[in-house]
Amino acid sequence: MKNWKAILGVVVVFLLGMTAGAFLTDAAAAKRLHRVLHGQTAFTAEEITRRLSRQLRLDAAQRQQVLGLVQAAQVQITNARRQCQPKVLTALDDFDAKARVVLRPDQLEKFDKLVADRKAKWANYKSD
Repeated sequence: MKNWKAILGVVVVFLLGMTAGAFLTDAAAAKRLHRVLHGQTAFTAEEITRRLSRQLRLDAAQRQQVLGLVQAAQVQITNARRQCQPKVLTALDDFDAKARVVLRPDQLEKFDKLVADRKAKWANYKSD
């Protein structure tokens, strides 16, 4: 009986560790994605440059040049995102309106909550 308790204890601890690790990894990835999508690019440019520097073994002068190139690319990406974002939002609004016709009343309630959650999550993204 003692062996089963010990084995069960180890399995429970292992599963709790896996679950906690999954939640922490998901939260970190979501935070990084949020930073990138919301135009908080200074940290991202440095991170990209650091990664390239490590992988390519760039010298100090190359690092500075690559950092400048990454920052310039990010400005272009931000401008492109600002131009495309209104079209994306229009497409999402169009989908929302058309989906309402297809859904049952009980589904509409859940759908409204999903749409509200999406809009709240991306409110800052929309205003960039």
